[in-house]
Amino acid sequence: MKDPMALPKFLQCHKWTDRAQIAEMHQLLHQWEPLPPASALALLDAKFADAHIRSYAVGRLDALSDAHLAEFLLQLTQAAGERWGGVVGSNRC
Repeated sequence: MKDPMALPKFLQCHKWTDRAQIAEMHQLLHQWEPLPPASALALLDAKFADAHIRSYAVGRLDALSDAHLAEFLLQLTQAAGERWGGVVGSNRC
């Protein structure tokens, strides 16, 4: 739990259908060394559909200044598009 860059790999090793593993993952998520904000973008990928993981990632991004966050605007828009079925930038309401 000391290597923050191992967190995404650790989270991928859990069975998303096993409630006990999900509970353990949520508990360990906050005991892990904090993931650098820029690396937290990976946790917004569609393979991490869990609300706790996404909340953690957004919390890590909150540490960025507005100017630095603007550098990641494209990636954030893409992650949002994947999350909401590709409606970002479409003509659908």
